[in-house]
Amino acid sequence: MGDAIELGRRIAAASAGVALCLAFAAPATAKTYVVNSRSDHVPASCSQRHDCTLREAVRAANAHSGGDKIVLEGGRVYKFAQAGAGEDAAMTGDLDTTGALKIVHTGAHRPVIDANGLDRVFHAQFFAGKLSLNGLVIRGGNVGGGFGGGGVETDGGGAGVDIRDCILAHNQAVAGGGGVLANGSQVTIVSSRVEHNTSGSDGGGLWTNAPMKVDRSTVKGNHSTAGPFGGGAALIGGAGSSLLVTRSTVNGNTAAGSGGAFYNDVGQLTVRNSTLSGNRANGSGGGIVNDESAFGGNFTKLNDVTIVRNQANADGIGGGVGGGMTRIPPFGPPVPSATQVENSLIALNTVGAGGADPNCNGSFDSGGHNLRSTSDPGCSGFAAATDLVRANPRLGGLKSNGGATKTVALLRHSPAIGHAGKATSEKRDQRGVMRDADPDIGAFERR
Repeated sequence: MGDAIELGRRIAAASAGVALCLAFAAPATAKTYVVNSRSDHVPASCSQRHDCTLREAVRAANAHSGGDKIVLEGGRVYKFAQAGAGEDAAMTGDLDTTGALKIVHTGAHRPVIDANGLDRVFHAQFFAGKLSLNGLVIRGGNVGGGFGGGGVETDGGGAGVDIRDCILAHNQAVAGGGGVLANGSQVTIVSSRVEHNTSGSDGGGLWTNAPMKVDRSTVKGNHSTAGPFGGGAALIGGAGSSLLVTRSTVNGNTAAGSGGAFYNDVGQLTVRNSTLSGNRANGSGGGIVNDESAFGGNFTKLNDVTIVRNQANADGIGGGVGGGMTRIPPFGPPVPSATQVENSLIALNTVGAGGADPNCNGSFDSGGHNLRSTSDPGCSGFAAATDLVRANPRLGGLKSNGGATKTVALLRHSPAIGHAGKATSEKRDQRGVMRDADPDIGAFERR
């Protein structure tokens, strides 16, 4: 019934007399709309000669069948002025998209799309084609109720959202996903920054119950505040939930509850060739929590990951365990661990007063070649002959060491050097540097 209602809304919006913009030639039936006004007045027709706002261009693309393109002028600010959240025709509030659409820009600098606190920024609706966002700053989104996604929300049934070379910053939501909420359709984030977003519930930066991929990106300084879980990202609410993180840095995120960087409640979390540093949780798991207690079926796998200087029980109130990572097992009889770790560095993490196990807590499945800086009494499973415990891993700070994202370098004579598994390590490190014949543990290869 809900799908039928949404389809009816789309048909009504498409037939509401929205005038099409005069478009430049494009392949097949696609059209290109060049936005020539930074105003956000009450939308009318879109005129390439006189006046075409971003909102008018989106509405024109919605009314036209075909994979259209909108072009913005680089370096300009496009600020929303039409208040009114909750409608789905891009008349007020957020920019609702109902078909395949790509938004790009001219010039060397990113344009800014600022929702001005009136609503979220983008809403990719049911049955929509893929929304592609390229080289944009997406900011100022504010969702007061219902689903979140202060910057971007996808609805189930659509083709999802592709985000490349974008900055999603200073967006907020009362519910999940201060930056992005993937609700039933895929989101891909490449070479982007998701930073300083806030959620009152789970997922300060990212929230997903669908497939989500993050590659060569930074997830930084996001907060889950009144809500409990996942300062950086939360996987919540469905067996189809998955998050693949590759060659990325997740740092400085905070959770009012647990999982400063990631909280996996129901889903498949895979992290490869990535760095988690400086994340904080007032509960457990300053870096990662894999929580199997409620539903089971979730799975976390780490390979060539650096998890350093994260903190659990950051507020020093009520305890908390596992400054680097925590596995919460299912209720009932013991089962094999659903948290697999190999070629990874888990070191120099901490817990606040009254907490325990600075690096890890729970039972894990080691694939070997891991290095921890402490042998925590509540952490088990790192029993492979190639697993190491060394009090001084000799690590640098988080900084630019080449590549698209910041990394933590291995200093000279680090025990991580040359001790990863040759057959199981990624061929290149987080920066894209080729690993040698004796690869190093973690996301950084010292050459």
